[in-house]
Amino acid sequence: MKVSLYRDKLWIFKSGITTAFNHQRIALEKAGMEVSTELTDDSEYVHFNWYSPLSLRALDKVRARGRKAVVFAHTANDLRQSFNFSRLFEPILRRYLARFYSKADLLIAPSEYCKRLIQGKGYEVTNKRIHVISNGVDTETFTFSPDKRRDYRARYNLAGPVIVCVGQFIPRKGVIDFVEVARRMPDCTFIWFGPITSKWLSFSPKMRRALRKKPDNMIVAGFVDDIVAALCCGDVFFFPSYEENQGIALLEAACVGLPIVCRPLPVYDGWLTHDETCLQGEGVDQFVSAIRMVCSDRLQRARLVASAHEMAMTHNLQAVGEKLVRAYEMEFGSMAAPSAVA
Repeated sequence: MKVSLYRDKLWIFKSGITTAFNHQRIALEKAGMEVSTELTDDSEYVHFNWYSPLSLRALDKVRARGRKAVVFAHTANDLRQSFNFSRLFEPILRRYLARFYSKADLLIAPSEYCKRLIQGKGYEVTNKRIHVISNGVDTETFTFSPDKRRDYRARYNLAGPVIVCVGQFIPRKGVIDFVEVARRMPDCTFIWFGPITSKWLSFSPKMRRALRKKPDNMIVAGFVDDIVAALCCGDVFFFPSYEENQGIALLEAACVGLPIVCRPLPVYDGWLTHDETCLQGEGVDQFVSAIRMVCSDRLQRARLVASAHEMAMTHNLQAVGEKLVRAYEMEFGSMAAPSAVA
């Protein structure tokens, strides 16, 4: 069986969706499927991860030709605070996404939380079963490297405790809290790795004001090619995001061996547990306390890192690929079982 991963010309952003797209290719190949990143005529299944009008048109053509459209619901409640005027356009975008999701022959959500959202108010996608399959993490790539740690700490002139975040530089990800926590902890360096799409599109007035007064111990690194090195240069992964549909960056940090400090979001229920796989805080004061704890308490740090690493390994891409194949079989009937790739 052959699978096409469709990517249209309007897909220009670097984000978690791009990571999920790349993970699908690796996962399916590990599960023994033939995969193409082009829309080929001999593909039985076509994956859609992006929701532009070009993708919608391609989805309709795929279904008209008798092939199966597999749609990944990467977006649900994360529209707010992702771009300026998002509250104004959110109802329109939700209706459009509901239409897109409802056209899928197979609809996949990355978490139970995301599944509940797209079945609820604003989407009401109830015309089909929704499969929950993690976006996964490339456990073979995301491993700690002392060489990469040394190189990136030298590149950014880092010394002492370093607190890192990886994610889009937008209000929803908690940039303002990141700035304030950095201000409260002048003995640490805070560095944010992630794409900055457009200051006019994605910087809220409040975020602009916070950045104008950001402390000297905070670095905005922007997009970097080597996310593994970006994580390796840190000592704590601080992810103050207000809304996620899963949170691939957290899995990546756990694989590299960083203790995690984050907000207690419902999407983390069942896999990120306070004082077991991470430390969670509701605001700046609690974030500061949690970061200081994992920086100073070696036993606590080691325990959190070990538990988080064990959890992250269950999201490996071999397991994701096998779940995708089972979802195909469940929705479309049995097929010749592919031989697993070592």
